[in-house]
Amino acid sequence: MHGPEIVSATVLQSKTKIEIKDKKISSVIIFDSSVKSEYYDEYSTQNIRDDEKLIYYYPSNDSIIIKRQQMSLVEGLISMSSLLIGRKELINYVKTRQYEIVFKKIKDSEIVVCFIMQLPYYIKVQAGETVDVEFTEDDIYDKRNNQYSNDFSYDLSSKSRHSLKNVNQTQEENNREPLLSILDKFIETFTLLHGEVANIEKKYLLYILEDFVPAFIETIDLNTLSITTSMNGFYFAPVERQVQISIINLVENIIRDYNEVSHVSILFDAHMLYSTLDSLSSRILYNYLVMHNGIAMNDKLCNEPYGRFPTSSSLEKKGGFSAFGRSNKFSGDGFIFGPTSTNDQNSKGNLIFSPKIFLPCNPDKGYKLLAFTYNEIMVVILFSPELDLNSIDNNFDKNTHSELNKNFQFFLDMKNQIINCNGGISELYENVFEQFMSIMNSMDSFRFFYINKSNYAIRRSNRLLGTTKTLMSSIEGDCVLKATKVINTSDENIDSFVFKSSNEGWVVCRKSLDRTFYLFFEDSKIPLSKVLGKLNNIL
Repeated sequence: MHGPEIVSATVLQSKTKIEIKDKKISSVIIFDSSVKSEYYDEYSTQNIRDDEKLIYYYPSNDSIIIKRQQMSLVEGLISMSSLLIGRKELINYVKTRQYEIVFKKIKDSEIVVCFIMQLPYYIKVQAGETVDVEFTEDDIYDKRNNQYSNDFSYDLSSKSRHSLKNVNQTQEENNREPLLSILDKFIETFTLLHGEVANIEKKYLLYILEDFVPAFIETIDLNTLSITTSMNGFYFAPVERQVQISIINLVENIIRDYNEVSHVSILFDAHMLYSTLDSLSSRILYNYLVMHNGIAMNDKLCNEPYGRFPTSSSLEKKGGFSAFGRSNKFSGDGFIFGPTSTNDQNSKGNLIFSPKIFLPCNPDKGYKLLAFTYNEIMVVILFSPELDLNSIDNNFDKNTHSELNKNFQFFLDMKNQIINCNGGISELYENVFEQFMSIMNSMDSFRFFYINKSNYAIRRSNRLLGTTKTLMSSIEGDCVLKATKVINTSDENIDSFVFKSSNEGWVVCRKSLDRTFYLFFEDSKIPLSKVLGKLNNIL
Protein backbone atom coordinates (compact mmCIF):
# COMPACT_ATOMS: atom_id res chain seq x y z
CA MET A 1 0.00 0.00 0.00
CA HIS A 2 1.29 3.44 -0.94
CA GLY A 3 1.04 6.64 1.07
CA PRO A 4 -1.13 9.56 -0.15
CA GLU A 5 1.92 11.44 -1.50
CA ILE A 6 2.86 8.53 -3.79
CA VAL A 7 -0.74 8.08 -4.93
CA SER A 8 -1.02 11.80 -5.76
CA ALA A 9 2.24 11.71 -7.69
CA THR A 10 1.04 8.70 -9.66
CA VAL A 11 -2.22 10.47 -10.57
CA LEU A 12 -0.36 13.61 -11.66
CA GLN A 13 2.00 11.58 -13.84
CA SER A 14 -0.92 9.83 -15.51
CA LYS A 15 -2.62 13.12 -16.40
CA THR A 16 -2.08 14.41 -19.90
CA LYS A 17 -1.64 18.12 -20.38
CA ILE A 18 -2.51 19.52 -23.80
CA GLU A 19 -0.80 22.68 -25.03
CA ILE A 20 -2.24 24.47 -28.06
CA LYS A 21 0.28 26.10 -30.40
CA ASP A 22 -1.06 28.74 -32.78
CA LYS A 23 0.08 29.23 -36.35
CA LYS A 24 3.19 31.32 -36.90
CA ILE A 25 5.72 32.36 -39.52
CA SER A 26 8.30 29.69 -38.80
CA SER A 27 10.81 30.54 -41.53
CA VAL A 28 11.76 33.28 -43.97
CA ILE A 29 14.24 32.29 -46.67
CA ILE A 30 15.96 34.63 -49.13
CA PHE A 31 18.41 33.21 -51.65
CA ASP A 32 19.90 33.95 -55.06
CA SER A 33 19.34 31.02 -57.39
CA SER A 34 21.73 32.51 -59.98
CA VAL A 35 24.82 32.19 -57.76
CA LYS A 36 27.38 29.75 -59.13
CA SER A 37 30.17 28.66 -56.82
CA GLU A 38 33.74 29.13 -58.00
CA TYR A 39 35.04 26.75 -55.36
CA TYR A 40 34.82 23.01 -55.59
CA ASP A 41 35.34 20.30 -53.05
CA GLU A 42 34.79 16.68 -53.97
CA TYR A 43 33.13 16.05 -50.59
CA SER A 44 30.96 19.14 -50.19
CA THR A 45 30.48 20.85 -53.55
CA GLN A 46 26.69 21.11 -53.16
CA ASN A 47 26.90 22.47 -49.62
CA ILE A 48 29.30 25.21 -50.72
CA ARG A 49 26.95 26.22 -53.53
CA ASP A 50 23.94 26.24 -51.23
CA ASP A 51 25.71 28.35 -48.61
CA GLU A 52 26.75 30.91 -51.20
CA LYS A 53 23.21 31.13 -52.58
CA LEU A 54 21.66 31.79 -49.19
CA ILE A 55 21.29 35.51 -48.48
CA TYR A 56 19.26 35.34 -45.28
CA TYR A 57 17.38 32.82 -43.18
CA TYR A 58 14.97 33.44 -40.30
CA PRO A 59 15.34 32.40 -37.54
CA SER A 60 19.07 32.93 -37.88
CA ASN A 61 19.88 30.59 -34.99
CA ASP A 62 18.60 27.52 -36.86
CA SER A 63 21.30 25.02 -37.77
CA ILE A 64 23.00 25.21 -41.15
CA ILE A 65 21.58 21.77 -41.98
CA ILE A 66 17.99 23.00 -41.54
CA LYS A 67 18.75 26.10 -43.61
CA ARG A 68 20.13 24.01 -46.47
CA GLN A 69 17.19 21.60 -46.35
CA GLN A 70 14.58 24.38 -46.43
CA MET A 71 16.28 26.23 -49.27
CA SER A 72 16.64 23.01 -51.28
CA LEU A 73 12.94 22.32 -50.75
CA VAL A 74 11.95 25.70 -52.19
CA GLU A 75 14.38 25.31 -55.10
CA GLY A 76 12.86 21.93 -55.83
CA LEU A 77 9.34 23.36 -55.83
CA ILE A 78 10.36 26.11 -58.25
CA SER A 79 12.10 23.65 -60.57
CA MET A 80 9.12 21.30 -60.50
CA SER A 81 6.65 24.08 -61.26
CA SER A 82 8.69 25.31 -64.22
CA LEU A 83 8.63 21.81 -65.68
CA LEU A 84 4.89 21.41 -65.15
CA ILE A 85 3.41 24.68 -66.33
CA GLY A 86 6.12 26.79 -67.88
CA ARG A 87 8.32 29.50 -66.43
CA LYS A 88 5.81 32.33 -66.85
CA GLU A 89 3.30 30.84 -64.42
CA LEU A 90 5.33 29.40 -61.59
CA ILE A 91 3.66 27.70 -58.66
CA ASN A 92 3.89 30.08 -55.71
CA TYR A 93 1.84 28.31 -53.01
CA VAL A 94 2.08 24.86 -51.44
CA LYS A 95 0.11 23.46 -48.52
CA THR A 96 1.00 20.42 -46.43
CA ARG A 97 -0.45 19.02 -43.24
CA GLN A 98 2.00 21.09 -41.20
CA TYR A 99 2.84 24.13 -43.32
CA GLU A 100 1.65 26.64 -45.86
CA ILE A 101 4.48 27.88 -48.08
CA VAL A 102 4.51 30.92 -50.39
CA PHE A 103 7.44 32.04 -52.51
CA LYS A 104 8.25 34.25 -55.47
CA LYS A 105 11.16 35.77 -57.33
CA ILE A 106 11.87 39.46 -56.96
CA LYS A 107 11.11 41.20 -60.24
CA ASP A 108 13.97 41.29 -62.75
CA SER A 109 16.21 39.10 -60.60
CA GLU A 110 16.82 35.49 -59.59
CA ILE A 111 16.46 36.30 -55.89
CA VAL A 112 13.73 34.20 -54.26
CA VAL A 113 11.84 35.16 -51.09
CA CYS A 114 9.91 32.44 -49.24
CA PHE A 115 7.57 32.54 -46.22
CA ILE A 116 6.74 29.33 -44.37
CA MET A 117 3.74 29.42 -42.02
CA GLN A 118 3.46 26.61 -39.49
CA LEU A 119 -0.14 25.53 -39.01
CA PRO A 120 -1.78 25.12 -35.56
CA TYR A 121 -0.96 22.00 -33.57
CA TYR A 122 -1.24 20.68 -30.05
CA ILE A 123 1.26 18.96 -27.81
CA LYS A 124 0.43 16.19 -25.35
CA VAL A 125 2.61 16.38 -22.26
CA GLN A 126 2.86 13.73 -19.55
CA ALA A 127 5.13 14.01 -16.52
CA GLY A 128 6.78 17.04 -18.08
CA GLU A 129 7.68 15.25 -21.31
CA THR A 130 6.15 15.59 -24.78
CA VAL A 131 4.53 12.31 -25.75
CA ASP A 132 2.70 13.34 -28.92
CA VAL A 133 2.38 16.19 -31.41
CA GLU A 134 -0.72 16.44 -33.60
CA PHE A 135 -1.53 19.09 -36.19
CA THR A 136 -5.13 20.25 -36.13
CA GLU A 137 -5.54 21.01 -39.83
CA ASP A 138 -7.27 17.71 -40.67
CA ASP A 139 -9.73 18.09 -37.79
CA ILE A 140 -10.45 21.71 -38.71
CA TYR A 141 -11.05 20.77 -42.34
CA ASP A 142 -13.46 18.00 -41.37
CA LYS A 143 -15.40 20.36 -39.11
CA ARG A 144 -15.64 22.96 -41.86
CA ASN A 145 -16.96 20.37 -44.28
CA ASN A 146 -19.71 19.57 -41.77
CA GLN A 147 -20.33 23.26 -41.10
CA TYR A 148 -20.86 24.03 -44.78
CA SER A 149 -22.92 20.92 -45.50
CA ASN A 150 -26.10 23.00 -45.58
CA ASP A 151 -24.58 25.98 -47.40
CA PHE A 152 -25.82 27.17 -50.75
CA SER A 153 -23.85 28.77 -53.56
CA TYR A 154 -24.89 29.99 -56.98
CA ASP A 155 -22.93 31.06 -60.03
CA LEU A 156 -25.07 33.75 -61.65
CA SER A 157 -23.58 33.31 -65.11
CA SER A 158 -24.08 29.55 -65.38
CA LYS A 159 -27.26 27.57 -65.83
CA SER A 160 -26.71 25.30 -62.85
CA ARG A 161 -25.57 25.61 -59.28
CA HIS A 162 -22.08 24.67 -58.25
CA SER A 163 -21.91 21.44 -56.30
CA LEU A 164 -20.78 21.57 -52.70
CA LYS A 165 -17.65 19.67 -53.70
CA ASN A 166 -16.62 22.39 -56.14
CA VAL A 167 -17.18 25.14 -53.60
CA ASN A 168 -15.19 23.41 -50.88
CA GLN A 169 -12.17 22.90 -53.12
CA THR A 170 -11.18 26.48 -52.34
CA GLN A 171 -11.41 25.99 -48.57
CA GLU A 172 -7.95 24.52 -48.24
CA GLU A 173 -6.45 27.48 -50.12
CA ASN A 174 -8.23 30.26 -48.24
CA ASN A 175 -4.91 31.52 -46.90
CA ARG A 176 -3.22 31.53 -50.29
CA GLU A 177 -4.02 35.07 -51.41
CA PRO A 178 -3.51 36.69 -47.97
CA LEU A 179 -0.13 34.98 -47.57
CA LEU A 180 0.96 35.94 -51.07
CA SER A 181 -0.10 39.53 -50.40
CA ILE A 182 2.01 39.52 -47.21
CA LEU A 183 4.95 38.25 -49.23
CA ASP A 184 4.42 40.97 -51.84
CA LYS A 185 4.20 43.59 -49.10
CA PHE A 186 7.43 42.29 -47.58
CA ILE A 187 9.31 42.72 -50.87
CA GLU A 188 7.62 46.02 -51.65
CA THR A 189 8.31 47.54 -48.22
CA PHE A 190 11.93 46.43 -48.09
CA THR A 191 12.54 47.88 -51.56
CA LEU A 192 10.82 51.12 -50.52
CA LEU A 193 13.09 51.59 -47.50
CA HIS A 194 16.36 50.10 -48.76
CA GLY A 195 16.28 49.81 -52.54
CA GLU A 196 16.84 46.66 -54.55
CA VAL A 197 18.25 43.73 -52.60
CA ALA A 198 20.76 43.01 -55.37
CA ASN A 199 22.27 46.51 -54.99
CA ILE A 200 23.15 46.14 -51.29
CA GLU A 201 26.47 44.68 -50.18
CA LYS A 202 25.83 41.27 -48.65
CA LYS A 203 27.61 41.99 -45.35
CA TYR A 204 25.41 45.07 -44.74
CA LEU A 205 22.30 43.40 -46.16
CA LEU A 206 22.52 40.64 -43.57
CA TYR A 207 22.46 43.10 -40.65
CA ILE A 208 19.60 45.10 -42.17
CA LEU A 209 17.51 41.96 -42.72
CA GLU A 210 18.26 40.78 -39.19
CA ASP A 211 16.52 43.95 -37.98
CA PHE A 212 13.85 44.21 -40.70
CA VAL A 213 12.50 40.64 -40.83
CA PRO A 214 11.57 40.11 -37.14
CA ALA A 215 10.05 43.60 -37.00
CA PHE A 216 7.98 42.89 -40.12
CA ILE A 217 6.79 39.53 -38.76
CA GLU A 218 5.60 41.29 -35.59
CA THR A 219 3.13 43.28 -37.71
CA ILE A 220 1.47 40.17 -39.20
CA ASP A 221 -1.75 38.98 -37.57
CA LEU A 222 -2.12 35.41 -38.80
CA ASN A 223 -5.40 34.98 -36.92
CA THR A 224 -7.18 37.52 -39.13
CA LEU A 225 -6.00 36.45 -42.57
CA SER A 226 -8.70 37.49 -45.03
CA ILE A 227 -9.27 39.53 -48.14
CA THR A 228 -8.61 42.68 -46.08
CA THR A 229 -5.03 41.45 -45.66
CA SER A 230 -4.74 41.65 -49.44
CA MET A 231 -6.16 45.17 -49.73
CA ASN A 232 -3.47 47.24 -51.38
CA GLY A 233 -4.73 50.59 -52.58
CA PHE A 234 -6.18 53.96 -51.59
CA TYR A 235 -9.13 55.23 -49.69
CA PHE A 236 -9.98 58.45 -51.51
CA ALA A 237 -11.40 61.39 -49.58
CA PRO A 238 -14.84 62.50 -50.85
CA VAL A 239 -14.58 66.27 -51.46
CA GLU A 240 -16.14 68.63 -53.97
CA ARG A 241 -14.41 69.78 -57.14
CA GLN A 242 -13.65 73.32 -55.92
CA VAL A 243 -11.94 72.06 -52.78
CA GLN A 244 -9.96 69.57 -54.87
CA ILE A 245 -8.76 72.41 -57.12
CA SER A 246 -7.71 74.46 -54.08
CA ILE A 247 -5.65 71.53 -52.79
CA ILE A 248 -3.96 71.10 -56.18
CA ASN A 249 -3.12 74.83 -56.24
CA LEU A 250 -1.56 74.58 -52.78
CA VAL A 251 0.59 71.61 -53.83
CA GLU A 252 1.75 73.41 -56.98
CA ASN A 253 2.70 76.46 -54.90
CA ILE A 254 4.74 74.30 -52.50
CA ILE A 255 6.74 72.79 -55.36
CA ARG A 256 7.22 76.21 -56.95
CA ASP A 257 8.40 77.88 -53.72
CA TYR A 258 10.77 75.11 -52.63
CA ASN A 259 13.22 73.87 -55.26
CA GLU A 260 14.23 71.00 -52.97
CA VAL A 261 10.71 69.49 -53.10
CA SER A 262 10.13 66.77 -55.71
CA HIS A 263 6.65 65.48 -54.78
CA VAL A 264 3.80 66.27 -52.38
CA SER A 265 0.84 64.17 -51.19
CA ILE A 266 -1.99 65.40 -48.96
CA LEU A 267 -4.31 63.10 -46.98
CA PHE A 268 -7.31 63.67 -44.74
CA ASP A 269 -7.90 61.11 -42.00
CA ALA A 270 -5.63 58.75 -43.98
CA HIS A 271 -7.78 59.20 -47.13
CA MET A 272 -5.98 60.43 -50.22
CA LEU A 273 -6.83 63.96 -51.35
CA TYR A 274 -4.11 64.53 -53.93
CA SER A 275 -0.62 63.35 -54.89
CA THR A 276 1.86 64.37 -57.56
CA LEU A 277 3.32 60.86 -57.63
CA ASP A 278 2.30 58.33 -60.26
CA SER A 279 -0.35 55.90 -59.06
CA LEU A 280 2.01 52.95 -58.47
CA SER A 281 4.58 54.96 -56.47
CA SER A 282 1.81 56.74 -54.58
CA ARG A 283 0.13 53.44 -53.67
CA ILE A 284 3.35 51.92 -52.34
CA LEU A 285 4.10 54.94 -50.14
CA TYR A 286 0.45 55.26 -49.00
CA ASN A 287 0.27 51.62 -47.95
CA TYR A 288 3.43 51.90 -45.89
CA LEU A 289 2.45 55.16 -44.21
CA VAL A 290 -1.19 54.54 -43.27
CA MET A 291 -2.59 51.12 -44.32
CA HIS A 292 -2.76 48.06 -42.05
CA ASN A 293 -5.04 45.06 -42.63
CA GLY A 294 -7.38 47.06 -44.84
CA ILE A 295 -7.74 49.98 -42.41
CA ALA A 296 -6.10 53.38 -42.95
CA MET A 297 -4.82 55.43 -39.98
CA ASN A 298 -2.69 58.58 -39.79
CA ASP A 299 -0.90 57.28 -36.70
CA LYS A 300 -0.28 53.73 -37.97
CA LEU A 301 3.52 53.92 -37.76
CA CYS A 302 3.46 55.50 -34.31
CA ASN A 303 1.64 52.65 -32.55
CA GLU A 304 2.03 48.90 -32.04
CA PRO A 305 2.78 46.66 -33.81
CA TYR A 306 4.91 49.39 -35.37
CA GLY A 307 6.04 52.36 -33.25
CA ARG A 308 9.74 51.54 -33.22
CA PHE A 309 12.15 54.18 -31.95
CA PRO A 310 13.79 56.42 -34.60
CA THR A 311 17.57 55.99 -34.68
CA SER A 312 20.34 57.62 -36.70
CA SER A 313 21.86 54.22 -37.60
CA SER A 314 18.66 53.22 -39.41
CA LEU A 315 19.14 56.25 -41.70
CA GLU A 316 22.63 55.25 -42.78
CA LYS A 317 23.26 52.93 -45.71
CA LYS A 318 25.85 50.99 -43.72
CA GLY A 319 24.24 51.51 -40.32
CA GLY A 320 23.10 47.92 -39.97
CA PHE A 321 19.50 48.76 -39.01
CA SER A 322 16.24 49.22 -40.88
CA ALA A 323 13.97 52.26 -40.78
CA PHE A 324 10.95 49.92 -40.97
CA GLY A 325 8.23 50.79 -38.46
CA ARG A 326 10.20 53.71 -37.07
CA SER A 327 8.77 57.22 -36.81
CA ASN A 328 8.54 60.17 -34.49
CA LYS A 329 5.93 60.21 -31.74
CA PHE A 330 2.53 61.11 -33.16
CA SER A 331 0.89 64.39 -32.23
CA GLY A 332 -2.01 66.27 -33.73
CA ASP A 333 0.29 68.97 -35.05
CA GLY A 334 3.78 67.53 -35.41
CA PHE A 335 6.31 65.75 -37.59
CA ILE A 336 5.89 62.01 -38.18
CA PHE A 337 9.04 62.13 -40.29
CA GLY A 338 11.40 65.05 -39.77
CA PRO A 339 12.68 66.70 -36.58
CA THR A 340 12.26 64.38 -33.60
CA SER A 341 11.69 67.39 -31.36
CA THR A 342 10.60 70.90 -32.24
CA ASN A 343 10.05 72.15 -28.70
CA ASP A 344 13.73 72.45 -27.80
CA GLN A 345 15.88 72.37 -30.90
CA ASN A 346 18.95 73.43 -28.89
CA SER A 347 18.94 70.22 -26.82
CA LYS A 348 21.78 67.77 -27.42
CA GLY A 349 21.25 64.50 -29.31
CA ASN A 350 18.39 65.71 -31.50
CA LEU A 351 17.78 64.02 -34.83
CA ILE A 352 16.07 64.82 -38.09
CA PHE A 353 14.50 61.45 -38.81
CA SER A 354 13.97 61.61 -42.56
CA PRO A 355 14.62 58.18 -44.10
CA LYS A 356 15.55 57.74 -47.72
CA ILE A 357 12.94 55.89 -49.76
CA PHE A 358 13.04 54.28 -53.20
CA LEU A 359 9.98 54.39 -55.45
CA PRO A 360 9.33 53.02 -58.96
CA CYS A 361 9.38 56.59 -60.32
CA ASN A 362 12.96 57.06 -59.07
CA PRO A 363 14.35 53.64 -58.09
CA ASP A 364 18.04 54.52 -58.17
CA LYS A 365 18.45 57.89 -56.45
CA GLY A 366 15.39 57.83 -54.18
CA TYR A 367 13.93 60.64 -52.07
CA LYS A 368 14.15 61.96 -48.51
CA LEU A 369 10.83 61.64 -46.64
CA LEU A 370 9.14 64.33 -44.55
CA ALA A 371 5.59 64.12 -43.14
CA PHE A 372 3.64 66.21 -40.65
CA THR A 373 0.03 66.46 -39.49
CA TYR A 374 -2.38 69.31 -38.93
CA ASN A 375 -5.44 67.94 -37.13
CA GLU A 376 -6.68 65.14 -39.45
CA ILE A 377 -4.63 66.37 -42.43
CA MET A 378 -1.29 64.74 -43.26
CA VAL A 379 1.19 66.41 -45.60
CA VAL A 380 3.82 64.11 -47.14
CA ILE A 381 6.81 65.74 -48.86
CA LEU A 382 9.55 64.02 -50.85
CA PHE A 383 12.82 65.92 -51.16
CA SER A 384 15.62 65.53 -53.65
CA PRO A 385 18.15 62.98 -52.29
CA GLU A 386 20.93 65.55 -52.65
CA LEU A 387 19.42 67.57 -49.78
CA ASP A 388 21.29 66.75 -46.55
CA LEU A 389 18.57 66.27 -43.94
CA ASN A 390 19.97 63.64 -41.64
CA SER A 391 22.00 65.84 -39.32
CA ILE A 392 22.39 64.49 -35.82
CA ASP A 393 24.09 66.06 -32.83
CA ASN A 394 25.82 62.98 -31.41
CA ASN A 395 29.29 64.33 -30.74
CA PHE A 396 28.11 67.73 -29.51
CA ASP A 397 30.23 69.38 -32.19
CA LYS A 398 29.51 73.10 -32.60
CA ASN A 399 29.46 73.00 -36.40
CA THR A 400 27.18 69.96 -36.46
CA HIS A 401 24.91 71.53 -33.87
CA SER A 402 24.70 74.73 -35.91
CA GLU A 403 23.84 72.79 -39.09
CA LEU A 404 21.21 70.84 -37.19
CA ASN A 405 19.57 74.03 -35.93
CA LYS A 406 19.57 75.41 -39.47
CA ASN A 407 17.81 72.30 -40.81
CA PHE A 408 15.35 72.32 -37.90
CA GLN A 409 14.42 75.90 -38.65
CA PHE A 410 14.06 75.16 -42.36
CA PHE A 411 11.47 72.46 -41.69
CA LEU A 412 9.59 74.49 -39.10
CA ASP A 413 9.37 77.46 -41.46
CA MET A 414 8.21 75.24 -44.32
CA LYS A 415 5.56 73.60 -42.19
CA ASN A 416 4.25 76.94 -40.90
CA GLN A 417 4.20 78.34 -44.43
CA ILE A 418 2.17 75.40 -45.77
CA ILE A 419 -0.31 75.68 -42.89
CA ASN A 420 -0.70 79.46 -42.63
CA CYS A 421 -0.15 80.81 -46.16
CA ASN A 422 -2.96 82.21 -48.28
CA GLY A 423 -4.94 79.14 -49.37
CA GLY A 424 -2.97 77.00 -46.93
CA ILE A 425 -3.97 73.99 -44.88
CA SER A 426 -5.59 76.02 -42.10
CA GLU A 427 -7.91 77.73 -44.62
CA LEU A 428 -8.79 74.51 -46.42
CA TYR A 429 -9.33 72.45 -43.29
CA GLU A 430 -12.90 73.51 -42.45
CA ASN A 431 -14.30 72.84 -45.94
CA VAL A 432 -12.48 69.52 -46.24
CA PHE A 433 -13.68 68.47 -42.79
CA GLU A 434 -17.34 69.34 -43.45
CA GLN A 435 -17.49 67.66 -46.85
CA PHE A 436 -15.62 64.58 -45.68
CA MET A 437 -17.74 64.07 -42.58
CA SER A 438 -21.06 64.72 -44.34
CA ILE A 439 -20.34 61.75 -46.62
CA MET A 440 -18.58 59.45 -44.18
CA ASN A 441 -21.15 59.94 -41.39
CA SER A 442 -24.12 59.09 -43.62
CA MET A 443 -25.03 55.52 -42.72
CA ASP A 444 -24.85 53.18 -45.70
CA SER A 445 -27.86 50.98 -46.45
CA PHE A 446 -25.76 47.83 -46.77
CA ARG A 447 -22.45 46.46 -45.67
CA PHE A 448 -20.14 46.43 -48.68
CA PHE A 449 -16.70 47.11 -50.04
CA TYR A 450 -15.19 47.29 -53.49
CA ILE A 451 -11.74 47.29 -55.04
CA ASN A 452 -10.85 49.01 -58.31
CA LYS A 453 -7.63 47.62 -59.77
CA SER A 454 -7.33 50.32 -62.44
CA ASN A 455 -6.71 53.16 -59.96
CA TYR A 456 -6.16 51.13 -56.74
CA ALA A 457 -9.30 52.65 -55.19
CA ILE A 458 -10.82 50.95 -52.14
CA ARG A 459 -14.18 51.80 -50.62
CA ARG A 460 -15.83 50.17 -47.63
CA SER A 461 -19.15 50.96 -46.01
CA ASN A 462 -19.46 52.55 -42.59
CA ARG A 463 -22.15 50.02 -41.69
CA LEU A 464 -20.63 47.28 -39.53
CA LEU A 465 -21.83 44.10 -37.86
CA GLY A 466 -23.60 45.01 -34.65
CA THR A 467 -22.08 42.14 -32.68
CA THR A 468 -18.40 42.36 -33.64
CA LYS A 469 -18.18 45.92 -35.04
CA THR A 470 -16.37 44.50 -38.06
CA LEU A 471 -17.19 44.64 -41.76
CA MET A 472 -17.49 40.86 -42.11
CA SER A 473 -17.93 37.79 -39.95
CA SER A 474 -15.37 35.00 -40.26
CA ILE A 475 -17.82 32.89 -42.27
CA GLU A 476 -18.53 35.81 -44.60
CA GLY A 477 -14.79 36.31 -44.99
CA ASP A 478 -14.40 32.69 -46.10
CA CYS A 479 -17.24 33.16 -48.58
CA VAL A 480 -15.57 36.28 -49.99
CA LEU A 481 -12.32 34.41 -50.57
CA LYS A 482 -14.18 31.55 -52.25
CA ALA A 483 -16.13 33.88 -54.50
CA THR A 484 -13.02 35.87 -55.41
CA LYS A 485 -11.15 32.70 -56.35
CA VAL A 486 -14.02 31.45 -58.52
CA ILE A 487 -14.37 34.78 -60.35
CA ASN A 488 -10.64 35.35 -60.86
CA THR A 489 -9.68 31.82 -61.91
CA SER A 490 -12.72 30.42 -63.68
CA ASP A 491 -12.41 29.56 -67.37
CA GLU A 492 -16.14 30.19 -67.84
CA ASN A 493 -15.92 34.02 -67.56
CA ILE A 494 -17.95 34.04 -64.35
CA ASP A 495 -18.53 37.63 -63.25
CA SER A 496 -20.96 37.14 -60.34
CA PHE A 497 -21.23 34.79 -57.41
CA VAL A 498 -23.75 34.48 -54.57
CA PHE A 499 -23.22 32.50 -51.39
CA LYS A 500 -25.53 31.83 -48.45
CA SER A 501 -24.46 30.00 -45.32
CA SER A 502 -26.94 27.93 -43.35
CA ASN A 503 -27.23 30.35 -40.43
CA GLU A 504 -26.31 33.74 -41.90
CA GLY A 505 -27.38 36.00 -44.74
CA TRP A 506 -26.19 36.37 -48.31
CA VAL A 507 -22.75 37.29 -49.64
CA VAL A 508 -22.65 38.68 -53.17
CA CYS A 509 -19.56 39.17 -55.31
CA ARG A 510 -19.69 40.82 -58.73
CA LYS A 511 -16.87 41.78 -61.07
CA SER A 512 -17.26 44.57 -63.62
CA LEU A 513 -14.25 45.58 -65.70
CA ASP A 514 -11.46 46.22 -63.16
CA ARG A 515 -13.84 46.62 -60.22
CA THR A 516 -14.98 43.92 -57.83
CA PHE A 517 -17.95 44.56 -55.52
CA TYR A 518 -18.79 42.65 -52.34
CA LEU A 519 -22.19 43.08 -50.69
CA PHE A 520 -23.57 41.51 -47.51
CA PHE A 521 -27.27 40.96 -46.80
CA GLU A 522 -27.90 40.06 -43.16
CA ASP A 523 -31.50 38.90 -43.60
CA SER A 524 -31.20 35.11 -43.90
CA LYS A 525 -34.88 34.77 -44.88
CA ILE A 526 -34.75 36.95 -47.97
CA PRO A 527 -35.18 34.85 -51.16
CA LEU A 528 -32.56 34.77 -53.91
CA SER A 529 -34.83 36.62 -56.37
CA LYS A 530 -34.99 39.65 -54.05
CA VAL A 531 -31.23 39.55 -53.47
CA LEU A 532 -30.65 39.68 -57.23
CA GLY A 533 -33.19 42.48 -57.60
CA LYS A 534 -31.51 44.59 -54.93
CA LEU A 535 -28.12 43.81 -56.41
CA ASN A 536 -29.18 45.11 -59.82
CA ASN A 537 -30.62 48.27 -58.24
CA ILE A 538 -27.43 48.98 -56.28
CA LEU A 539 -25.00 48.30 -59.10
